[in-house]
Parts: sequence; C-alpha cells; structure tokens
Amino acid sequence: AKEKPCAFADALFWKSAFDVRGLQEGYDVVATRRNLGKIKTVWTFEQEEELREFFEKYKGAEDIIGCILNDLSGQPLRTRRQVSTQLVRMRLVTDRKQLHKKRKRGNVSLHGRPKGGMPWTDAEIGRLQDLLFEHSSAADPVTAIASEFTTKNM
Repeated sequence: AKEKPCAFADALFWKSAFDVRGLQEGYDVVATRRNLGKIKTVWTFEQEEELREFFEKYKGAEDIIGCILNDLSGQPLRTRRQVSTQLVRMRLVTDRKQLHKKRKRGNVSLHGRPKGGMPWTDAEIGRLQDLLFEHSSAADPVTAIASEFTTKNM
C-alpha cells in the first residue's frame, strides 16, 4: 500500500490478467514485455558474436534457447523467437525445429515392456486372450485386464 497508494481502489474493480500483472509489476514493465515480440530487433556485431559463443557453448543442451536467454546480456530483452530467428539468419542452424526443447520420453510402457521395440510373444498373446475372455462381461474390461496383465504374471 505504501508503494502503490491506489492499489486498494484498483482492487475494487474487475481486472483482466494484463491489468493485474500491471498492478504487480508496474504498467510500464508489462507494456514493454507485451510489445517485445512486435518490435523489430537489430543485432549489433557484438551481440551476434555473443550469441554465436553461447550457441557453441550450449549446443548439446536440452533447452538451447533457454540457456542462451539466461546468459544473454544487455538491452533490449530478447524473446525465444527473436533468438531462434537470429540463429537461423546467422546460419548456425538450418531450421527452428532443431532448437525446440527436447522432451524426455520414457522407454518403458505401463507394463514394463520396451515401447515400440519387441513384438508380443506367443505366451503374452495367449495370456491376453485368456484375460479378455475372463473380463469380457466386466463394466470396464480394459482396466481390469491392464491391472492383471503385467510382466510379473508371465
């Protein structure tokens, strides 16, 4: 209240998410961030060299752009899109898709089998057919079969 004397009066009226963020961070900060992506950016030679160094440093990172943005110095603030566009312009990458965050995906399914790897064995197929016959009249046969069909039962 000491920093923002009108905060109580502002709280009485309906606010959008933009207005609430403006109350918290200041309207000028929010407006700057909102228009950040709309501003055509100019990269100086020094900024391009810094970007090239950070790209080489974080080449194998899971989130290359995120790492670069954390280390990128100076003004103006850059968005992920601006950095990725500049990397393409500098021909450090051929396509933006190379810069997407790499998602971790597990190799094991719910039943302990490798995903997309080994084909079903005859024993597994037989067990699955038996379970299907047992639970065909159940209200939710898939859940019942899945709860019983594990590699432990094999």
